Amino acid sequence: MPDIPRQGSYITQEGKSLSDLIGAHQVGDFVTEVMLVSAASPILDRGSVVARKADGTVTLAGEEATTPAMVYGISLDFAVVPTPASEGLSTCTVARSGVYSALSLIVGGNGDLRPYVDQLRLIGIFLEKVPLWVTPTPPPPPPPTDSPEAEETPTPAPAPPKPKTALK
Repeated sequence: MPDIPRQGSYITQEGKSLSDLIGAHQVGDFVTEVMLVSAASPILDRGSVVARKADGTVTLAGEEATTPAMVYGISLDFAVVPTPASEGLSTCTVARSGVYSALSLIVGGNGDLRPYVDQLRLIGIFLEKVPLWVTPTPPPPPPPTDSPEAEETPTPAPAPPKPKTALK
């Protein structure tokens, strides 16, 4: 039997606690799904942003030629070590919704979370503490001025404010 670290009558695990990962605005239950982990995936720590591959397994976003469009959720398990398919693939609990601290998330590649923020929001995962440099995709440019759509009536200027009068 492996030596399990104990503190009093509780079993302790090393890694991020769930309270460090979830955001202050998390008010509902998590929508979770248990997924198979790709054998070629790096270790998935709690807070790893995972991407779903074509074969249905998940891996760390930014690894194994994944793109931001393939983002699937956030790993809630402590250190999932991938195993080869011959030994039976590892499983991972993936959160499919919720509010999380951007400071606690892990992505592969160069570690830049920016490409994943919009896609996470689209699938129902919202991030707190996202730096101001992470902005949503800008809207399309306005139509050219010589097109008929651009010919609108000008908005009249607002009336000047009325002068203030003293109380009597």
